[in-house]
Amino acid sequence: MIQVIIAAFLIGFFKAAKDRLETGRANSFPKQGAFWVSCNQGFHHMIGSGWAFDNYGKKTRTVKNRIMSLTEEYAERLRSTTIEHRDANVMIDYYDSPDTFHYVDPPYLNADQGHYGGYTETHFETLLKTLSKLKGKFLLSTYPHELLSEYAAKNGWWQREIKMHLSASKTVGKKKVEVLTGNYAV
Repeated sequence: MIQVIIAAFLIGFFKAAKDRLETGRANSFPKQGAFWVSCNQGFHHMIGSGWAFDNYGKKTRTVKNRIMSLTEEYAERLRSTTIEHRDANVMIDYYDSPDTFHYVDPPYLNADQGHYGGYTETHFETLLKTLSKLKGKFLLSTYPHELLSEYAAKNGWWQREIKMHLSASKTVGKKKVEVLTGNYAV
């Protein structure tokens, strides 16, 4: 019974958060809270998606546990963290130094980009140009792409292919090849 009450509460929470993000109208949710709720309660954690539910109460327990984890300890861990909302290429250039490590995980081309929709081959090539000029190290995670292969060959980057299970796939056991690319020796 308690899980039904929690689920009903979370669904209402989700609807208010989704309305805040979609319309921009102020309601009982601060924008940051609406973003958190949408990421944690939406289908496959995609902003703007529908409510993710299950028949066994796992989703309800997961969200409840995430809410409970928002503690002072969590805030302390983030105290010296910088979160930016700007073009990735600008930020990579800004923070780059010989001692910088960049983990780069752009929206994947030829995939459902969800709320990142609109990321194009032109954006990807701009990112590759930025990475080719780095003073620091980088690790790029993406799907295989001809442009990436060209830049890797031209710049001497290493690459490793990994077969990954697609967790949101309707086909059980479906796999996709991801490529890790870096500019340093592993």
